[in-house]
Amino acid sequence: MTGMSELVEGGIYEVRSRNLDLAVYDGNGGFTGIREKLGSRYLFTEYLRDGGPAGTVTPGRQVASLLPGVPAWERDPDCPVQCLECGKKAWWTGPPAPAPWACEGRCAPVRPAGAGFNGPLYDILAAIGNLSPLGNGLEGYSPAGLHQSLLTKKKEKGNPS
Repeated sequence: MTGMSELVEGGIYEVRSRNLDLAVYDGNGGFTGIREKLGSRYLFTEYLRDGGPAGTVTPGRQVASLLPGVPAWERDPDCPVQCLECGKKAWWTGPPAPAPWACEGRCAPVRPAGAGFNGPLYDILAAIGNLSPLGNGLEGYSPAGLHQSLLTKKKEKGNPS
């Protein structure tokens, strides 16, 4: 088990939790990994077991680190959201607007695609966990090459495993 003081933001850890086996630490107590539910796989965040009722994650050994520029969150705020109807940019308007989503094509109703989904993080975790990647942002990387690249980065920082 890795102690709280030893956790590294962007570190990818083997974890014990309700829904995750492998997850990246976000630096604020959250661990984001790939969850499978009802045949779907998606990024999901659980929190550090720290004695509180909501914490479910016990981190194990660190297996890799995220490459610079890849956010450690389920949703990437810089990732554009598209309307499934017209393919144009969509955004969240939130209540009390008449509809929660709007788009440049003025579709009604707007059906968002991706909603800021962090595809690069999904693909990195999928590659390390031997799952099928989505192909979002990892062009030129094979799963084996990506895994080796991440491990090389970790070794360069002085971590031998």
